[in-house]
This record gives sequence, structure tokens and C-alpha cells, in this order.
Amino acid sequence: MKLLNSDFSDIWDDPSNPLDGGCFVSTSDFDFTDRSIQVGNGAASGSCNFNNSISGIIGNGEMNYKIEKNIFGIGDGTNKILNYCIKISNNGEKEILIENVNKFYDYKHGIDISAPEGKIYVRENTFYNTFFNGSTNFEGTAINVYSPYPIKLYGSEISDNLIGNSSQQARIGIHMSNIEKIGISGNEIYFNHSSAPTDMFSGIYLQNCNNARLEKNKVENVNATHPVGSHTFLTGLRIHSSNNTCIENSELKNLGHSMEFEGESVVNSLFQNIITNFDTAIF
Repeated sequence: MKLLNSDFSDIWDDPSNPLDGGCFVSTSDFDFTDRSIQVGNGAASGSCNFNNSISGIIGNGEMNYKIEKNIFGIGDGTNKILNYCIKISNNGEKEILIENVNKFYDYKHGIDISAPEGKIYVRENTFYNTFFNGSTNFEGTAINVYSPYPIKLYGSEISDNLIGNSSQQARIGIHMSNIEKIGISGNEIYFNHSSAPTDMFSGIYLQNCNNARLEKNKVENVNATHPVGSHTFLTGLRIHSSNNTCIENSELKNLGHSMEFEGESVVNSLFQNIITNFDTAIF
């Protein structure tokens, strides 16, 4: 199925039902077919716009996804997607491709992928400002991929995404839980704090993600110097219970903890990273 050049607005219904209030909702059985969903075609003429609704794209069940060059919200603070811009669950061993400058404005959850088993490519997307009512349920996260049990996603990557800028930011840029063998590279994540935050802000946050490779990522608080006393509340790389991580050629600037390790988190490689202005460089 293809969805091109369409505008969605004022889709509300019952917010207590996770499938109600979605602009585009697709469900599928697990019957070993090769269903495919395409939203946008990578060209401006095929772009879809989602705003002023509960959720944007909701998918559940076995299918492939290709989502390119769409727009979620319009950045004025009033036409928000109130819950999930993109939420994909239980898509089996199929492929998820979200790339080519999808734009996320005023998001609570940008991209949320749960229980994947096939390859994931989240590349070259732009995330602007987030909104959240506290740090529960990973609200304010740009990219969130998680599984109820450890799973290896060979060949998958989260790369070349731009999250935040000089005035806008996510609470968590990229969060992974129970995802092994993931590649996270070339992402730029920007915070904007003139004083120590009172909530937990993290650039890249891994939980139980063995054998992850982090390369050429940049996490920066855009103020000239770090907000003193931020400590764990403003962290560049937060690595929890994740072994054999490679962290290379990355830049961490003006943060509380530039890198924070917790639990059994043996690092395989720390190579040519640049760490500037911090409460603690590696905690």
C-alpha cells in the first residue's frame, strides 16, 4: 500500500484507545506474506503532512515499512501530534526504513519502534522541539527502539539524524533497550541549557545493548560553556549494562557527564573521541 501527497489534521476520537486518533493506522496478521507500507516517496510532491492529532502513523503486525520525506506538526506549538509521530510494533522479521528528511516538529514521541526482529534503518531525519510532562515513559525522545528481550538486529543502523538545534531540543536523542549489534553513527544531537536541568537529558542512551557501535556522533550543549552542576542530568552518552561497546570518533561538548557507564558495561574500544567542557568527562 502507498500513501502519497496527503494531509491529515484534527484526528482525535478516543485517546484511551491506542489505535484511535491515528492519522494512518495499519494492522497485519503473521501469515508469512510480504506486506508493505509506503508513506511518502522521497520527493516533495509525494510528501504527507500529519498535524493536530493524537498520533501520526501507527502500525502493528507483520509488514515492511518505507517512510520518506513526511512532515509531523508544523512547528508553531499548537498543531502538535500529541502522542506518537510514528509508532511501529511487532513487525516480525520485516524491514523498517525511515529516512530522507522526515521532519518532526513539537513531538512527544518522535519514532517509537517496539519488538522489532528485522533490519531497521533510521537515517537522515530532522527533529525539532519536544514537549513532555515529565520524564515518564520516555516522553520527549526523538528515536526509541526497544525489545522485551535481547535481540540482534544485524546490519541495522541509526545514522545521520539531526536532533535539535540552537534553540530546540529533545529530552533523549536516541534510546535503545535490549537491541544488540546496532550501529549508531553520524548523528548530531543538540541541547540548549544555560543552567543545570532538573530533568534527565541524554544524547544517546543504551540499556542492555551489547556489541553496539557508536561512531562519529556529536552531542553538544550549544551554550558557550557547560551548565555547572548538571552531572547526570545532562549526559552525552549514557551506557547501562551494555558490553563490548565501541565508541569512536565522537564529539561531546558542554555537558554534565560526557559519558556515563553503569552496571556491567565493558567498553571494547574508546578511540579518538573529543570531550570538551564537563562536570565529569567519564563517570
